[in-house]
Amino acid sequence: MNSVINCYYLEAMIMAINYEPQVFLFLSEILGIKIVDSEGRAIGKVLDLTGNIAEIYPPVLDILVRLEKDKKIVLLPWRRVAEVNGTLIFHTPQPEDFREPAPRSGELFLKDTLLDKQVVDTDGAKIRRVNDLQFLKVHRDLYLVHVDVGFHGLLRRVGLERSVAFLLRKLFDYTMTDQLISWKFVQPL
Repeated sequence: MNSVINCYYLEAMIMAINYEPQVFLFLSEILGIKIVDSEGRAIGKVLDLTGNIAEIYPPVLDILVRLEKDKKIVLLPWRRVAEVNGTLIFHTPQPEDFREPAPRSGELFLKDTLLDKQVVDTDGAKIRRVNDLQFLKVHRDLYLVHVDVGFHGLLRRVGLERSVAFLLRKLFDYTMTDQLISWKFVQPL
């Protein structure tokens, strides 16, 4: 038990002294975006991400992609993503990067497994519906850190976040907030 606690303290210290900015991304911001290689050539579009949900904060392992050329669906390794900024920039793909769209042992498709599904909030002992997933990007790695169970997450996912937020601010002087539950308090049903 002490080694687990020490591991968390070490992780926290590393993150605290890390000068690289850490970025939060939502699954709704990643789904459907283009993937290009380092020279700007289109590879395809993101359909889903895979992760190992047995981890306390599951790392994203692969990207489910519909290829631009032949519309074939494949998995590409997340570790080869160089940058996320409205598009995913993937280091020039090698033939061995393209895998059949079957997750490995312990991996799950995050969108298919969690979005619009019910989970138990073990901290508040409630059953909640997942509207979006929030990830933390640390260096080149992406970790599932929160599930969004609020109305704001649903609006973000269907593309109405900005217009509804604008109307609420102008008409009622109200600002929507995310209702996030830390992944460590989530138990999928």
